Amino acid sequence: MSRVTDKADALAAAWHRRYGPNAPLTKHATVAILSVAKLETGMGDYRSSHNWGQIQRRTITDDERAQINAGVEPAPRDANEFLNGDTSPDTGSYLVWLWKFPNDVEGANKLLEVLLDKRPAIKRAIDSITFEELARLMYETHYYEGSHKRTELGGPQANINAYAGGLRKAADGIAPGLGQWSPPAAAPIVIPPPPEPPPLPPNLEPDPLSVPPAPPAPSAPSAGEVLASPGRGSSSPAGPIAVVAVLVLGLATAIASKFCGGH
Repeated sequence: MSRVTDKADALAAAWHRRYGPNAPLTKHATVAILSVAKLETGMGDYRSSHNWGQIQRRTITDDERAQINAGVEPAPRDANEFLNGDTSPDTGSYLVWLWKFPNDVEGANKLLEVLLDKRPAIKRAIDSITFEELARLMYETHYYEGSHKRTELGGPQANINAYAGGLRKAADGIAPGLGQWSPPAAAPIVIPPPPEPPPLPPNLEPDPLSVPPAPPAPSAPSAGEVLASPGRGSSSPAGPIAVVAVLVLGLATAIASKFCGGH
């Protein structure tokens, strides 16, 4: 393993963490991003900050400026920043707090955020972008200032040309250092099995003691019960069926008496 491949591995780890394990990272994009990192801070080695893009965290406060004017360097708020000097063609020299990270993966992750996510035109073209186009898009979105004022005749293009030349020089040391390195293969997609359905709460489980017993099946009525069933409003237990039976019996007796010579 070489220093360049170590940095490429850190970039790949940040890339897949940020965009997903199956997000493709091309070698062209790797060289372009590492070239920016090398030009800005030696791929994060500047002051052991792991800051891959000279990325500012915050400006100094009035109290911190007073300390600086008194010859006292203000202390950082935490372990994630350090004070650094820079220059601007418009304002000259100034001090600013830069990000500091514990490792290269965190530094690469921040560079991806600032260089790609906050600059979608670069992100869309990163797999085929030229150094001239990368330098132009970075300048137009105020990633860097250069040494010429924007209002100066020919100043913007001079700044872009200078930055593109710096990227090409950085890439000359990166591409050979990568050698046969290639971005890690996409991780396989693992689909977990569906979870088991949760058990019913105790208050929803059927309780055999709380279920009322089924009513007994009605028994078939006897013939006497049918005959004895009174009709609506009837006062006789025999009902209309018994009356008809008596009339039929009387008629049969009268006929028998007529044919048999009854008294």
